[in-house]
Amino acid sequence: MMSNRSRSDKKFLLFLILSVVVIAIGAVLFGVFGFAGTDGAGKSFEVSYDTVVVIGEKEEAVQKVCEDAFDAKGVDYLDKTVVDELDTTYFTETGNHMLRYTFDVEVEDSVLEALRESVQATLSGAEYADADISVVWHTLDGKAPFSDELWRGAIAVAVGTVAALIYVAFRFGIGNALAGLAFCAHDALLTAALFAVTRIPVASAAVLLYAALASLISLLLWTIHSAKMREKFKEPAFKALDAEEAVAQSYSLSAKTVLWIVCAFAAVLLIVGGIAVSGVRLYVYPALLPLAVCTYSSLVLSPGLYAPVKAAFDRRKLKHRRYIGKAKKEEET
Repeated sequence: MMSNRSRSDKKFLLFLILSVVVIAIGAVLFGVFGFAGTDGAGKSFEVSYDTVVVIGEKEEAVQKVCEDAFDAKGVDYLDKTVVDELDTTYFTETGNHMLRYTFDVEVEDSVLEALRESVQATLSGAEYADADISVVWHTLDGKAPFSDELWRGAIAVAVGTVAALIYVAFRFGIGNALAGLAFCAHDALLTAALFAVTRIPVASAAVLLYAALASLISLLLWTIHSAKMREKFKEPAFKALDAEEAVAQSYSLSAKTVLWIVCAFAAVLLIVGGIAVSGVRLYVYPALLPLAVCTYSSLVLSPGLYAPVKAAFDRRKLKHRRYIGKAKKEEET
């Protein structure tokens, strides 16, 4: 019959291969298609209007005016979205709505200006007198909204992760720090790969922030496991176990704490996403993905990854003790 250890090793190997495959697929998809975000150059044609249009069910009529004008000029748009207008200073909804068409960068400025004048003239009629409609167009700079803030946030989280790794090294030892570094790298790469695979629409800067966030969460969960192992490995019962058994038993004790923390984080994200304005909500809900990745890594992969590290450092300690003991004996003789 297959032993429990053999089953555990095969299970760990299966999940490790799964992670590697997903990361590889994500890398290929990113190389070919990039992330399914809002980055990219082009030209944006935007029609802003207040709630009068929505209440009066005139949004479809506004869209028809725009698209008839496009057809008359013989130009095709690449994408169409309707969003709540967001104040970029205070991250609050203005109460207005925006109909946004994206055009290829090759569309001439003069054509877009002629379209703006045509659409503005049509929507200035009596039917839309109280709608406060404005029509503008501009060239996109290839940056998603809040890109600079997202980049700065990602760098701040990455610096925090490095500081936390240094703390782990001093608090729990080099072996735990090296394992924590491996978990951080795995979770960051898997998070980025899953965004490429699932095609969740987020900006590239946001993916970097989520990857950095995954590293930080991963290290937090690893610190919980490390603290429990530090406590338990001092007990005589654990000293009699080999590395794999000791790690497995310690994890069985710390797993419940990890799950409680993950559930608390998930609840906070769901609540914040539920009450946030739509522009902010787009960045809150995707954060559930790195949280899920870190949970999977912490509870499924990290025990199997850390056991060999502990075994190697245990052998090193034993060898060092033997060397010290031999040196003392030679001094006594």
